[in-house]
Order: sequence, then structure tokens, then C-alpha cells
Amino acid sequence: MLVKQKTNKLFYGKFPYKVTCRIQGAHYIRTYGANHFLFLYGYPRQLPAGKISNDLVEFVTNAQHYIANKNIKKRIEGYFIEFYLETESEYLEVQTRLAKYAVRVVEPDNEEQLKTLLENKKYNLCNKLPHDKYRYKVTFKEMPPKVRSNLLAWAERYNNDDIYITENTRRHFKSLKYHHGSHYFYIKDSKMITLIAMAASGYIRRTDEYVVRNSINTESNQELTCHL
Repeated sequence: MLVKQKTNKLFYGKFPYKVTCRIQGAHYIRTYGANHFLFLYGYPRQLPAGKISNDLVEFVTNAQHYIANKNIKKRIEGYFIEFYLETESEYLEVQTRLAKYAVRVVEPDNEEQLKTLLENKKYNLCNKLPHDKYRYKVTFKEMPPKVRSNLLAWAERYNNDDIYITENTRRHFKSLKYHHGSHYFYIKDSKMITLIAMAASGYIRRTDEYVVRNSINTESNQELTCHL
């Protein structure tokens, strides 16, 4: 069954659409690329196929144009290959052409939300703000233990109305070892972002701003008062 989801944020800061396909042997596409794969295993096959299935050959044949298209970003992991697309026409074409293998698609909910995302590439649409009140998310780079410790001590001087420290981030900042994962603070007010940037000594990866979907006026082009 095809799962449809709404776009919350531009993928890679650029693409509002995504089509995810499932095909066993997808890693062969990453190894060979579409053209060379079909040279080796397409019809008529030049070499014994071994574990190469007819489904995989069919998929690559149908997807060859999209895999080779440099304007379409691809990501392959396990049995899954994801196509990230800029335009609705490309998105619908890929979804239709690869319908047999598509398991998930992501698209903007409406034209106004698409316009909002394209004009504000750091926006992250949501149904409600994190913990009902935090408008910003500051994500950190890997940083030395001393910097983490100092930043945590600084942030803990504020109450949860200003900064929300996730438990995973708090545990990581207290440790001398590096814990994999995303480490971030939720911030209520934009004025606090500058202070955090100073306290983090430049170790900020990105800052996202949340905007509640129903705050977007779909009947006019009025400027948003609540940002992502």
C-alpha cells in the first residue's frame, strides 16, 4: 500500500517532493549506476545474472532516466531508493512510472504551503509547536567535551520557558564520550539564538524555525506571523 505524507521541510534545502521505492538489490544501482548496470544485466543479458532478479532489471530499465538525471537527487539504503524532486510534474511522472515499486511519497499539502517552504527554506511545518511553545530548534555540531559542559551549564541557568534541553542532549553534554545522534535545544524566542551561538563557540550546525500549518493563510499572501 502506498503511504502518502505531507512535506514538513524541503529535503536537502531544495526538494519539496520525494518518492521512495523498494526493490531488492538496490545496492547494485549504487555500485554500477543505471547505464552500466543495464549493460551488464539488461536484456539481452551479457553476463550470468546470479542474484540479479528480473524485477531489478525491470525497475532499473524504467528508472534509468531518473537515476541518470543530475537534477534529481537519489539516496539508496538497503532495499530502498529515494528520489527527491523539485517540480510537481517530475514527481507525478516518477510516481506513475515507478508505481509498481513506490511505497511512500511525500508532497506539500497545498500550493500555499509549497510557496511558504520555497520562500523560507529553514521553515519546518508542523501541526503544533514542539511542547506547544517552542518556535526554534538549534542543532549542534560535534564539539569538545569542555565546550559541551560549559554550554550545558550556561543553558541550565534558564528555565524551560526559554530553553528546552532534551534528555538525550543533556546526557551527551554531561559525558566525556561522544553519543551518536542529533543533539539540539528547543528555543522559545529568537533573541535567545544569538546568545546560544555565543555560548556554543560556533558549534551550531543549523537553526530551524517551526510554523504551524493552520497559521498559513491559504486565501491570501499575507506574511506569516508565526514562523517555522
